[in-house]
Amino acid sequence: MSNRMRNVLACLSLSAALAPPCLARAEPYAVLGASPVEGLSVVDVATVRRSGPYWRAWAYVVLPEHKPQRVYLEASELEFDCARKRNRMVSGVRYDDKAKPLVTSKKVEAWTPVAANTPAAGMQRQVCQGAFDPTRLRGQGKTIHQYAAEMRPLLPRLDR
Repeated sequence: MSNRMRNVLACLSLSAALAPPCLARAEPYAVLGASPVEGLSVVDVATVRRSGPYWRAWAYVVLPEHKPQRVYLEASELEFDCARKRNRMVSGVRYDDKAKPLVTSKKVEAWTPVAANTPAAGMQRQVCQGAFDPTRLRGQGKTIHQYAAEMRPLLPRLDR
């Protein structure tokens, strides 16, 4: 396991230990990747559902704070073609630091093959198998905006 991944897991474990106990729902966010430059990538496990022959889920990128900036969180509803190992975005929203939507898109993008060893590949595999690694689940019943606000300050502490 790389030093970066150990640091990510340590930061996420610390944040989970300090968080209040879950009241509303189970830990719904599967952590897919994190870096101080690219941010934190998660999928909302509670949103995974069948849509015709495909599967859909909401994925988020918590962007690190680099003032001045407008976008702090990117949300994407993704569709997965499990048989052909490809995905596409079917809608998206970009939010500011106050959780206010800045830009929304309902444009369905073209299918894209999933590249191996990427957060997208991990998401595709777990969505298509219908199972998420329980050691990678976080959130403690928080909304994505609450979770993002807690995680954003930890991102600069990760090794590059």
